[in-house]
Amino acid sequence: MTQDYRQPGPSQIRDKPSTPMDAHRRVVILTLYASAFAFMLAGVWLLVAEQSFFDAEIAPWVGMAFVITAVSDVVVVSVLKRLWAGKPAQDR
Repeated sequence: MTQDYRQPGPSQIRDKPSTPMDAHRRVVILTLYASAFAFMLAGVWLLVAEQSFFDAEIAPWVGMAFVITAVSDVVVVSVLKRLWAGKPAQDR
């Protein structure tokens, strides 16, 4: 069997394999996703359900604050994923 030592063509070049995310970074990302889910759930619950422990004027504001916090968590996750893409963690 012969071997081809020429330069590979475009069809033979594969994208570089994606490196798995470090464990510490994965924990941060998953924690932010869990926080976003919890804040979204609490915010929607405050906006939809009748609350006896909040004034009627305050509950929608707190609910919207929770929803905005959930959205900001998702934005932070996307920014961190973009920043951490392809960069290995540095040991300190």
